[in-house]
Amino acid sequence: RLLDATRRNSGLSAVALADATGCLVAGSGAARLCEELAAISTLPANDPRLEEFGFRGPKPPVRQLLIDGFEVSLSALGEAQDSDYVRLSDGCRRILTEKPQSASR
Repeated sequence: RLLDATRRNSGLSAVALADATGCLVAGSGAARLCEELAAISTLPANDPRLEEFGFRGPKPPVRQLLIDGFEVSLSALGEAQDSDYVRLSDGCRRILTEKPQSASR
């Protein structure tokens, strides 16, 4: 929910969390945009394959996160501010962090 709320409140078109291979782990927005954001998150900014995905101009910014020992990439399509990335990162940590199981009563 935090990914959706941040995307809507910030006026972003899409948000994608990708694993190290560019596969979508979690997203908010149109599924196709999320998949494409995830796929390009691992490509260098000057990679010619970006045009194959239909991205013209600068590549959307990518933030690298390390969550429970796994490297993931967070990207947003739109004018995301640093505060947006902080909220999105918090949401991603909630999604991916293993929670301790409560004791049975």
